[in-house]
Amino acid sequence: MRYVIPLLVLCLAACSDGQSEGPAALSIVTTTLADGLVSQTYAATLQAAGGAQPYSWIVVAGAPPPGVTLNGQGDLTGTPASAGSFSFTARVQDSLGAQADAALLLNVLAAPPAVPMVTAISPTSGLNDRPVPITLSGSGFTGATLVQLNDATQTPLTNLVVVNSGTLTATIPAEITPGNWTLRVTTPAGRSAPSPAYAARNMTDPEMPWAFAVGYLDSTMPGASGDNPAVRIYYPAATAGLNATPSHLGAPYPCVVFNHGFKPPVLAGGIDYRANTFVAHPLAGLGYIVICVDQAPNNVLFGSGATAQANSQRDADDARAAINFLASLHAGSSSPLSGLIDVSRVGVAGHSRGGDASLIAASDERAALGAAARIRAVAVMGPPSTDAQQSGAPIQFGNFTAVPVLCIGATADAIAPYSQQLDIFALAGSPSAAFEIVGGNHSQYKDSATQLTGDSAATISLATQQEICRRYVVAWFNRHVKGMTVSTAPRLPGGAAYGADSRIQNRQSK
Repeated sequence: MRYVIPLLVLCLAACSDGQSEGPAALSIVTTTLADGLVSQTYAATLQAAGGAQPYSWIVVAGAPPPGVTLNGQGDLTGTPASAGSFSFTARVQDSLGAQADAALLLNVLAAPPAVPMVTAISPTSGLNDRPVPITLSGSGFTGATLVQLNDATQTPLTNLVVVNSGTLTATIPAEITPGNWTLRVTTPAGRSAPSPAYAARNMTDPEMPWAFAVGYLDSTMPGASGDNPAVRIYYPAATAGLNATPSHLGAPYPCVVFNHGFKPPVLAGGIDYRANTFVAHPLAGLGYIVICVDQAPNNVLFGSGATAQANSQRDADDARAAINFLASLHAGSSSPLSGLIDVSRVGVAGHSRGGDASLIAASDERAALGAAARIRAVAVMGPPSTDAQQSGAPIQFGNFTAVPVLCIGATADAIAPYSQQLDIFALAGSPSAAFEIVGGNHSQYKDSATQLTGDSAATISLATQQEICRRYVVAWFNRHVKGMTVSTAPRLPGGAAYGADSRIQNRQSK
């Protein structure tokens, strides 16, 4: 019997060592929840420990925010509909029926304003010589304070009106740089990504692609002396060429009358009313109606009326008759240019004696019509101040002081030297300007470089002299006929491009 008790103790110990202690107590580990935002997706998963999986979850008191629910797997998901602090009690139950509760708090904050986004612009293009009202469509426009072009100077738009969160209106200013530009909208929430492109069509720079193709028509007009001189009229069109359909975009268009140089039958020298496209084409492409009159029948070399004074007066009379003819085309229902011509805004330009005619026309127009005069500016290239057919007697121009005048001369002009343009400049009022093209001559103020009798050889190319002339003639008319200011200023007296242009010298302005 002495061995029975120890054996029983060993057996009991062995049996005790093989038993399990069971699962840990069930508990909810999640004690805090991340904040949510109104109208933005929310997701969190509640965590538990202990007990016997799988777990199941329910809400037993309070409630999550409206729009958010707790599923049986412990996923708290949805889109909060309103801001606030929302308390609720979550309960987890394990597979053995054990339960645990936890009080939770979910704070929902108001969502920050959406960053604006531009999805559409209307219209998608416009002429850059005038303000263009536009409408932007997109989202997040509430509180918008600024709309800008993505050009070099981040030009701000004007007249900003926020219609609603998805629509605003504004105005693109006149004279922005031509090209394709995106826009950005700024709100308290930030600045939008670039918008779709807006095309600013070029009405300002003759050396950039023009807003319009150039159409033209040939006709005759009633001359001042009872004859019917031939005319060629250039105009803005959708496609280029003879009798092309005129454009109506931006009409009615201002006008320019161009007077060619002295052309008696025996001294043509490449002078012709159809040979001034280096100026006429860019003007038409930039939104002008340009009429070129055949003045050859007026140009008498011998016999009665054979003086520069008389020849230029006849040309001046026809220049004013050309304005009347344009007015009749504007008013005529059968004219292809009906309704397209603004004869209250006229510039007159000319080469050599055509320049003299331009000045006389401006003087006569002012004397006849006073403040109602239609001619607003004159640009002349190589005009003489003296009458070579009357032993150098001074040309009598009348009084053109009320009209801005641009006088262009050239250092190699042996027919009408720059001193003669300065004589004319001295008679001009303010504002007026004069300058001399370095290396240019009298013969290259036309489409061809055909040398005129008595002229000196140019030391610059025909293309260079033409480019200088059209840059400044266009700038002058844009300023004083169209009334533009900003984009033409660099090519006017005082402008950066004018002052830095080494191809011109002896600048005068007043």
